Amino acid sequence: DLEKMRLQDQMEFKINVESNIDKNNLIPHLLIQPHVENAIKHGIANLVDKVGILEIEFKQLGNDIICSIKDNGIGRKASKLLDSMGEFHTSKGTELSKEKSVLLNQYYNYKCTIDVIDLYTNDGLSKGTEVIIKMPNNYQKADTKL
Repeated sequence: DLEKMRLQDQMEFKINVESNIDKNNLIPHLLIQPHVENAIKHGIANLVDKVGILEIEFKQLGNDIICSIKDNGIGRKASKLLDSMGEFHTSKGTELSKEKSVLLNQYYNYKCTIDVIDLYTNDGLSKGTEVIIKMPNNYQKADTKL
């Protein structure tokens, strides 16, 4: 809601959580947030004459939870080009999120994967980005802070 206000209503968002997902599952903090922030800051905020749409969805697939973060922003290539023309900025959030997933697997047997997909129209034009985070369903480990 705050980002929507900041962008002066040039953004809409939808959050969908399938009803069969246990709301008490342990999801590591700051695993999802950097990807949502990037979708808004680098994709949606740079749109011109178009309302940005951010869709976050949680669904169960077998023994896993799939979190999809999809935007209709300008895409990663255009965002990198804009960043290179402006102030030099190195984004660390998504890299730290990926490193965290490796460490969680290594030390807590918490197996999660993060895939970033560039989305294109049939004409080859960018139509946004989707991040898919696959994580264990019903992961509960006593005495562990994820």
